[in-house]
Amino acid sequence: NDPTVLLTTAGMQQMTPYFLGLEQPPAPRMTSVQKCFRTVDIDEVGDESHCTFFEMLGNFSVGEYFKRESMLLASQGHTEEAIIAAHSALELDPSSVSVRRSVGWTYYYARRYDRAVHHLARAIEMNPVAEETYRVLGLVRSVQGEHEEAERVLREAAEMEGAGSYTQATLGYALARAGYRLEAEELLH
Repeated sequence: NDPTVLLTTAGMQQMTPYFLGLEQPPAPRMTSVQKCFRTVDIDEVGDESHCTFFEMLGNFSVGEYFKRESMLLASQGHTEEAIIAAHSALELDPSSVSVRRSVGWTYYYARRYDRAVHHLARAIEMNPVAEETYRVLGLVRSVQGEHEEAERVLREAAEMEGAGSYTQATLGYALARAGYRLEAEELLH
């Protein structure tokens, strides 16, 4: 009874009643397999990385994942609690790039930058075209004072399909931190 296609394109239509609290889920963690037809890059279909038909696999949690909570706790200074929550989410879904990136964010907020880099690099290995992960890694590298690496990573992110103004803003921030104020202002205006 969902009149939108919002959750359909995300592969979540069948989960709608559970997320809205209309029905009790059969389990707190569920998986799904959905056949998909891809049209966004139809002209590129046929090479080694573009297919027309594929199956999308989903991992879902109704009330068990702690990703958002871990980032919120960390940003409020509750870093040990946040790290525990983030690792709980990672144990539940170790193959999720999103969860791995959130663990990286959590370590960033905890100012444990080497651990953040570790988890973000692992997320990039898992999905080398996840622009948001590159953006977070560039931010961490900038704060670490690794300005050249931060700029390299953020420029790579800015070249990715779908990169938006947030990536540009993060690149501008990193350039300003590195002392390239004029270039940062030019980029941001």
